[in-house]
Amino acid sequence: MAITSALAVPPEEIDRRRTFWVACAGLAIVTAALMITIVVLTRGTLTYIIDDAYIHLSMARTFATTGTWGVVPGDWESADSSPGWILLLAALIKVVPAVTEWLPFIINGLAALVVVWLVTGRQELVVLRRGRNSPARYLAVMLLPSVLFLPELIVLGMEHTVQTALILGLLIAFEWLVRDGVTARRVLVYALFSLVGSAIRFETLFLSAGCALGLVVPPLWSSVRLRRPEPGLWPRIGAAAAGTAAAVIPIVVMGVVNLAHGAFFFPNSIVEKTALLGHQSLLQTLVPTWSAISSNLGLDPFLIVLLGFGIVMAIRGPVLRPLWAAWVIGTLLHASYGQFGWDDRYQAYLVIVGIWLTLRTLPRIEWAPVRRHLMLALVLLLVVLPVGKFDYMVYAPESALVQTQVQQQMADFLARYYDGRTAMVNDIGRVTWEHRGGLLDAWALASVSVLRLQYDGEYDSAHTTVLARQDQVAAVALYSPTFNFLVPQGYVKVAVWQIGAGANQDATAVIFYAPAGAPAQAMASDMRAFAPDMFPGSGAVTIYG
Repeated sequence: MAITSALAVPPEEIDRRRTFWVACAGLAIVTAALMITIVVLTRGTLTYIIDDAYIHLSMARTFATTGTWGVVPGDWESADSSPGWILLLAALIKVVPAVTEWLPFIINGLAALVVVWLVTGRQELVVLRRGRNSPARYLAVMLLPSVLFLPELIVLGMEHTVQTALILGLLIAFEWLVRDGVTARRVLVYALFSLVGSAIRFETLFLSAGCALGLVVPPLWSSVRLRRPEPGLWPRIGAAAAGTAAAVIPIVVMGVVNLAHGAFFFPNSIVEKTALLGHQSLLQTLVPTWSAISSNLGLDPFLIVLLGFGIVMAIRGPVLRPLWAAWVIGTLLHASYGQFGWDDRYQAYLVIVGIWLTLRTLPRIEWAPVRRHLMLALVLLLVVLPVGKFDYMVYAPESALVQTQVQQQMADFLARYYDGRTAMVNDIGRVTWEHRGGLLDAWALASVSVLRLQYDGEYDSAHTTVLARQDQVAAVALYSPTFNFLVPQGYVKVAVWQIGAGANQDATAVIFYAPAGAPAQAMASDMRAFAPDMFPGSGAVTIYG
């Protein structure tokens, strides 16, 4: 369909190379500004803005150096739902161990360039012409990576940027199948993106399922109406089955390994954060509730707007209807069975794909009101609606500072005074990255024994007391008041660190506990020695005993 807007550029007039490099410049400027600010605030320390990044690093290092799947050598735990990301980090740690802590930043930076390349190379709206361009066009192209949330994803240090690049590859392969027909080579490429994307992050299955329905439903419906099979029906069914099976493989393989090690089928993080933790029937678990869907969607107003537009485009859009349908289905599946929020990282791939499809669709809409107000629509898309996303980038350095003041110092204290002994904490990333010793995870991500307490309705201090004795826990450091109810019996309060913020928004302090008597006295002495060296601005420290 011909482009109908003067704002869009005919494909033959687009300068793709210059568009890509200008967008990369915008990405580099914002990302560099974030990293420089973070390093200045943390006084020269590389700090990712969320503790989970260090869970991945700890797991990858442990697997690379000891072969143990977990954060503590010799203690097998399925602590994360991104096995492909852990394996990628572990492989690179083997090759370039000197830059281990920088690996998430480097990988995410490269993946972000791939995302920029794919997005700028397949739309005609936010691009540069051959020849002269207005400053507004340059600004829009430079702003695009920030609208796509990429600088924030890079400094998060997690796997979401890589997942997004693979998701875009999956949808492009899906588009080839729909547009050009099913061939063995196209199905192989499509299934490969589905497989690797799911290994990097299990939620890829949602969009893979959307693509499968987008492949099968139209020819199936046509076959029912015509009362005879469409010629392309069976090849499409085969392609859909191949893509879905490929996405399921990493989940099943990881589940079998988990069961073999005495854990739940799904990783601890999935069980702990979803309805799987409750004693519900299979039907209750499989059938989503509107409250769960609306609660998830309510966390991201920008995505709600994209979803509304996507539903209209999937039903009556002028172009890309199969892609819009796959995206809408994937978004609703994620809202039904996954999580949103937590720095908006979980749904980041959905937002980026929604923006990409919107940029491709807007110039081809022939409705007169849209044609007349396309500039307004573009400003809304690039500036107004993503305001919440820009907030995350503005406050990213502050989040890194919180990591330094709280998780980093917890890790420093435990590494210095409790090396080789077991600690009970609720934020395990930075602690396990620095501390060498056993771990009892109060949040259950890396302790299936604690997860079983949650599952069995025994998540209380009486039962954590048993685990603390079994594991010979020497030190406890928990957010207060969130985890006060889990303090093992026989452990006394030794010190309180007042904090302004933390990974848990309800946390007001970190409280340290030790077994009563000589261990508590020793911790108090160690805390007095440690307190003068704490990072400036960390908050008041109160030591008892």
